[in-house]
Amino acid sequence: MEIVLGNTAGGVVAGDELNVKVCTKARATAIVTSQTAEKVYRSEGADAKIAVSLKAESGTRLHWIPQETILFDGVRLRRWMTIDVERGASVLAGEMQVFGRTARGEQLTHGLFHDEWRVRYAGELMWGDNLHLTGNIRKSLLSTVGFDGSNAMASLTYVAEDNAAHMECARSLLRDAQCRAGVTLVGKVMIARWLGKDPAALRQSYTDFVVAFASEVGAEPFSLPQVWHV
Repeated sequence: MEIVLGNTAGGVVAGDELNVKVCTKARATAIVTSQTAEKVYRSEGADAKIAVSLKAESGTRLHWIPQETILFDGVRLRRWMTIDVERGASVLAGEMQVFGRTARGEQLTHGLFHDEWRVRYAGELMWGDNLHLTGNIRKSLLSTVGFDGSNAMASLTYVAEDNAAHMECARSLLRDAQCRAGVTLVGKVMIARWLGKDPAALRQSYTDFVVAFASEVGAEPFSLPQVWHV
């Protein structure tokens, strides 16, 4: 089953609160994506909030592959991602962010971006991650010990009992990435990350990996939803 989420407002503005809950049951396989890139606009005050909760019951497979989120300069966004995977299930979940409207020459210089992930397998917390950018965000993005001048980033988690068996495949797929990329394993959670100065090149490297890796771990060849190509 392929599910396309649509934001009829055309973007996220100050004070918006979006809540998404997805649960797979009864041996289902589902792919959840977004109709287009999500734009989060500049805010003069209130924070926008996005909470995503993913749950895969035993014997099911869930893919969360939305298109990128574009963070406008002056953005104020807090986002929470919660993933709960039962034994015998798997979740492949990714997110990509673009720092500013790069097509218009805009850079993300100030604002707030808080991104929080919590991943549980069989009820046990396996991985937690917080990214908090505020104030002079451009300084962090330019820092060689930070984002090293990157204009985009992506993160992908694969949560499953057998993830260790697919680590060599993941490493080999990242060798041809058109940007900085790496992968690691924490318990039942595999985490891959991308950083790059060219958002289009990073998107291509990220989606190439998603297609190849999802085909590797799935029961049949995987292809991106049609809306990714519109």
